[in-house]
Amino acid sequence: MGLAALITNKILVYLLGVGFVSNVVSLFGAIFVGIIVYAILVVILKVEEVKIITDLIRKRLKR
Repeated sequence: MGLAALITNKILVYLLGVGFVSNVVSLFGAIFVGIIVYAILVVILKVEEVKIITDLIRKRLKR
């Protein structure tokens, strides 16, 4: 996850250049990629807490 965020940040800094706005965009882009990678890994590894949370959400949406 960290590696994906680092690579994304480096690529975005290279593409957008140096500046406050480009640094902010690069930072949030890297954070977003990190979150996506983390979510994918949680689903692949079948973390039990995620199943509990999804079951609770499904149960509440059925009502």
